[in-house]
Amino acid sequence: MDLYFTGVVVAFLIGMVKLGAALSTRFSIRANNLKKLGLHFRAATGTFEPEGTTPGGWIALAIWLLALAPIGSWISIASAVWTYVSAIRNRKPVPDKVKALHSRVASGELSKDQLVELQEEIQRTLGQPGAALTGQVPFSV
Repeated sequence: MDLYFTGVVVAFLIGMVKLGAALSTRFSIRANNLKKLGLHFRAATGTFEPEGTTPGGWIALAIWLLALAPIGSWISIASAVWTYVSAIRNRKPVPDKVKALHSRVASGELSKDQLVELQEEIQRTLGQPGAALTGQVPFSV
């Protein structure tokens, strides 16, 4: 029973960190800038999409992370570790110029025109086709 309770506590703490990170991203400067382009933070996926997370979605996420996931404690922990390790292994190198442009989006309020310019510059740098404001911007968290 002690081992199970330890798993519940660890899974709850992991859930708190995940929820804190999602809330931090939701209220970040980057989220405010991307909102000007019509993109909103999706807490379930951690991406910016045309439709954001509803208040009910935030409540469901909190219930999942803080109540339901800890019930399956060690499975939840293994899933979190697997996600972290696979993210590190599948990490692709990002050009320094793109890192600098992402930094500009995350560090200060920008106008919509500046955001469109940055988006187009990132697309040119990465060799991606497409027009700005398609909802398929190369900004990610």
